[in-house]
Amino acid sequence: MSSSVPPFSLTKPRYDLRTFVGRAKHFYQATNPFTLLASEQEIHDACALLDHYKNNTLPEGVTDAQLWDALNLKHSAVHPDTEEIIPRPFRFAAFPVANVLIVPVMLLPSTIASVPRTIAIHWLNQSFNAAVNYANRNASHPTPTSVLLQGYAGAVTTSISIGLSATFLSRRFHGSLLVRALLPLLASVGA
Repeated sequence: MSSSVPPFSLTKPRYDLRTFVGRAKHFYQATNPFTLLASEQEIHDACALLDHYKNNTLPEGVTDAQLWDALNLKHSAVHPDTEEIIPRPFRFAAFPVANVLIVPVMLLPSTIASVPRTIAIHWLNQSFNAAVNYANRNASHPTPTSVLLQGYAGAVTTSISIGLSATFLSRRFHGSLLVRALLPLLASVGA
């Protein structure tokens, strides 16, 4: 099966975003955890290659696939407003990986049965979410720190409140696996 690479463009997406498959490929590319393995030098090289493209000074032999890969790496690792490299743990590519670790801990029966563990994991989850959101914020239109702190406090309070409700409900409905499994999920979604 041959994979055709569309002509490179800085203004048009690589995939057709009008189709489900195109959108799925686009979002997979945006959250591809392999981009986390790129070194700082590789990121700088990708940005330099894109600068060469903009200035019509591309080295001979550069392919469309290399340009698309460079653009993907830049989009996944470099803040679009500040042009600074986003720390690895706070890139969108790290978000699914981190949640593969955080969410199962939320659902553990030992977490649901423990008030301190429930508070700790929900605080950790919301703090991680806030850090990812802050690292990827719209820096061209800054949000006041007080607004950010209010949002963070609201998310943490809501998540912990729903999580603790799950803990107490799971004690009340001791045998209900459905209650024990769904309420931590609702706590994260509700926050």
